[in-house]
Amino acid sequence: MFKKFRISTLVALGFALALGGVQAASTLKATRITIGFSGGMDATPALGTTSFTLNESWAYSLTTGTAANMANKVYVATAAATTSVDLDSSLTLADGSVGSFSRIVAIGIKPATANSAALTLGGDWILTKFLIPGGDTLANVTIPINKTGGFMFVAPDATGIAVTATSGDVITITVAGTDAFSLVVIGS
Repeated sequence: MFKKFRISTLVALGFALALGGVQAASTLKATRITIGFSGGMDATPALGTTSFTLNESWAYSLTTGTAANMANKVYVATAAATTSVDLDSSLTLADGSVGSFSRIVAIGIKPATANSAALTLGGDWILTKFLIPGGDTLANVTIPINKTGGFMFVAPDATGIAVTATSGDVITITVAGTDAFSLVVIGS
């Protein structure tokens, strides 16, 4: 039986982006998506000691384009209210240009540190493309995002996850009151 138990864990969710300036033909540069886990556990069983250390990092690098491990559009937003983003509409992208997505390579959502409650992620893109490929009519199916946590999805292959007009193009982040979040969408 363990007499002493300590666990420490750090989970890092991050997008590192370097974008070209506002120009007619923008280029996605040095985009790196990382998910890291670092922690350890010490225990004292009846005889001896036990120790475990974890240092794991998963990194995805993207270059400019529309094939595998490529993207050419980035959308970023912060909001302090429930927000729906139509991925197939005219969005103002991170470089100032206007465009829409046909495929999603990555989505990251981070709640603000002062949030009072969990967020939920829903919408027809989440339902028909992410949770239940092929579609379903369960419109209230959502992904909960802990108020001190985050959500990250990465699909860097050539097809990513498709955006389909009117039936698979909206993501909705629902917040309590005026809770806030940051959103990053990468794709082509």
